[in-house]
Amino acid sequence: MKKLVVLFNLCLMLNLFGANAFVVNSNSQTLSKIDLETGYVNNAFSVIGLYANRVILSEDFIYVVNSGDNSVQKIDLNSGETLANIPVENSSNPYDMIIHNGFAFVTGLFTSKVYKIDLSTDQVVDDIMVGNSPEGMVVYDGKLYVANTNYIYPSYNPGTVSVIDLNTFEVIETIDVEINPQAFTVADDIIHLVCTGDYFSIFGKVCIIDPLSNSVMETIEIGGSPANITFAQNGNVYLGDGMGIGVYSYNAETYEIIHSSQNPFSSGGSSIAANSENIAVVDAGNWIENSIVRIYDLNEEFLSEYVVAIGAVHIAIQDEGSSIDEIYPEIQDNQIYNYPNPFQSETTISFSCHRDTEITEVNIYNIKGQQIKTLDCINHVNAKATQLLYSKNWDGKDESGKLVKPGVYFYQIKTKDHQLISGKMIISR
Repeated sequence: MKKLVVLFNLCLMLNLFGANAFVVNSNSQTLSKIDLETGYVNNAFSVIGLYANRVILSEDFIYVVNSGDNSVQKIDLNSGETLANIPVENSSNPYDMIIHNGFAFVTGLFTSKVYKIDLSTDQVVDDIMVGNSPEGMVVYDGKLYVANTNYIYPSYNPGTVSVIDLNTFEVIETIDVEINPQAFTVADDIIHLVCTGDYFSIFGKVCIIDPLSNSVMETIEIGGSPANITFAQNGNVYLGDGMGIGVYSYNAETYEIIHSSQNPFSSGGSSIAANSENIAVVDAGNWIENSIVRIYDLNEEFLSEYVVAIGAVHIAIQDEGSSIDEIYPEIQDNQIYNYPNPFQSETTISFSCHRDTEITEVNIYNIKGQQIKTLDCINHVNAKATQLLYSKNWDGKDESGKLVKPGVYFYQIKTKDHQLISGKMIISR
């Protein structure tokens, strides 16, 4: 089992976010925060605006694009408190946002503009006309690439990409692409653009764009109606179907299709994100019940899932911040584990630590982050010159004495000086 060393109360205070994901729940109008190491989910981390569409993370803040409110909401990364609502043009329906060099760039779906926001003043300082109904963006080599869906009621016209020089904030080129271009990713200095199609007669394609010539060098016919795209560190590009049918993928170097609409990698796909270790897939389900976030490793092996709120449309995974070991180097040698794991009836939680560390309690949590059991103390079973070994048995029962359901659970050990160290276990009855 992968040993987890987490001090999440300390993280909240010192802004050390090693593995947090934030999910926009558009129907519930909330922002969920998931601690991917402890499994704790806060589905009301922040109240967000009407028809929220995107969540973007900076080093200090969270930004949520509220399409229905024509605004960008600025949120404290630690507390979830709203710090500002940055107004965008009335009836602009802001759609996507990207941060670059102290500025945010926001597409206006209904105004066919890109807005430039100075993040030091939280004000729109400029705007520029692009193609019809712009949505996703990417920055590469000092240029902003904007996907223009070119939807003019009642149909989609051939899509385009506007290329903006960020030094002059002028459109310098327009690239013709497939129907309904929506989102970009960059892999090995090549731009990948997913084009959704019209949802009924024209199906999903990916345009491979050479940023040196600003031309389409290849087109991949992936099928389905993919609406979002991300590059993962396993060398694959993943696409989420806009209709929630599933997740597709292809090799970023050879363009060989691995998973298509005929054999999707995962269900869901309203949003996808990846970091150096994991792939996160959002499944909004029927849009009237709670959504699910599924986590896979880079070998596409399922790891865990989290229940978030209703209408989850976008997820962002926070990059690792400062190392916990830099703050508490004595923690780095601690070992926490339980055996057996998985288990059926009983497991032993063991923890080795420095002799000066005093264990006070062990708490058990379910996958929703609800505390279900407290073990009052942990037994000191062995001692060495510099280390102590503790252990405590858990019989798989909650505080009421009832057996808990099979699934993933988390245990958190609390020390006298309030350090929190956590691990994960699985019950498989």
